[in-house]
Amino acid sequence: MELHVSNFSPKTTEKELKNLFSKYGTVLGSRIFIDPYTRQRKDFGFISMSSRKGGLKALEKMNGKKVNNCQLIVKEILI
Repeated sequence: MELHVSNFSPKTTEKELKNLFSKYGTVLGSRIFIDPYTRQRKDFGFISMSSRKGGLKALEKMNGKKVNNCQLIVKEILI
């Protein structure tokens, strides 16, 4: 299951995101995007969860959670 995560602090790392979401299931990967032209970090990324069950639990628990003084926005990516 793929999750879109946004509104996190510029200090947040891919490893930190992975650790936060791994409490709810196996995380296959995390990615924070960087603008290829400006080299500036974007305030969004993706989390790949190994199962839908873990992804739904992470979505429920992490959406709206404050991390580094920023309230996360987590949404399911529908394909």
